[in-house]
Amino acid sequence: LLLGVSLPRFLKPLLGRIVARKFSSPFFGKLLQSLGATDISGLYNLIHERNAVRHAISSSLYGRVSEGSSEEDGGGGGFDGLIVPTFPLPGIKHGDSSQASFAVIIQAYFNLLDVPVAAFPTTTVDRHLDATWDDSSEEGGGGGGLRMTGLGKFVRTLYNADSMHGLPVGVQVAAARGNDDFCLHLAQIVDAAIHQQHQQQQPSQ
Repeated sequence: LLLGVSLPRFLKPLLGRIVARKFSSPFFGKLLQSLGATDISGLYNLIHERNAVRHAISSSLYGRVSEGSSEEDGGGGGFDGLIVPTFPLPGIKHGDSSQASFAVIIQAYFNLLDVPVAAFPTTTVDRHLDATWDDSSEEGGGGGGLRMTGLGKFVRTLYNADSMHGLPVGVQVAAARGNDDFCLHLAQIVDAAIHQQHQQQQPSQ
């Protein structure tokens, strides 16, 4: 992504298509094409596009914005909140962050939407429980019928249950714009449920 800032403008569309295909992520392909200097008119156009994307996704996920309603008065149904991984990997080795830069897509979406998010640790990697599957077992690159995207396969190459044993794994909860209090409440509910499960799994004394 940082390389995209200094690339000649005529190369960005081509590189954007390559990135989108390799990582199965049109988002990063579009992002790569958007990097670089722009004038005030270009900036306003980007802000307009961003706001349109926010409106469309918020309407689809949260149902807070619908025809004839504003963000303030809400409207429709949808999800109250979302629970997703914070990052597709636990801690990574020093120096590997540049290789995992594409994995921040989970946070990037919420930054784009400008919604409240709370992230917290849930468990740690166990080299026995979290050993990886045989990539050759499924055509899609995952065991148990799981089909992985190009981005998932790339991130998978950085994961090692042995070297990451004991490292924290986390989740993040997100709510609609302006629902910061509900976001924190949802985080408390999820954290309490995970804590209760851990207590139940502890061997009796």
